[in-house]
Amino acid sequence: MVAPAVVLLAGAGLTSVVGHAGFDLSSGVAFVPPVVVAILLACPLIAMVLLAAARLRVGVERREAAWHGRIRLELANGELVAAILGLSLIALFVGHLFADGYACLNGIRRAC
Repeated sequence: MVAPAVVLLAGAGLTSVVGHAGFDLSSGVAFVPPVVVAILLACPLIAMVLLAAARLRVGVERREAAWHGRIRLELANGELVAAILGLSLIALFVGHLFADGYACLNGIRRAC
């Protein structure tokens, strides 16, 4: 679920370095930004929630006339990498939105 977001960000980075996308988007082709936003935000978030739900261990026991609870998250190395990658993608995208909003407030019209 994290792979589509990685591919989209890598493509955007390559486009910004090269200067063109390798194909021409005519004015007749409609580009749908909400789909891109959904992929960038929802897929890594859903992947992390599913991962946490599968690996979360909750334990409750009663000892010495008191309740004791324990919550553990057991992740393998690959799962930890996927979780960190998903969190970093979400943080990067949201940070970009905040930076654009700040630039727009300071009079840079391209950011609006």
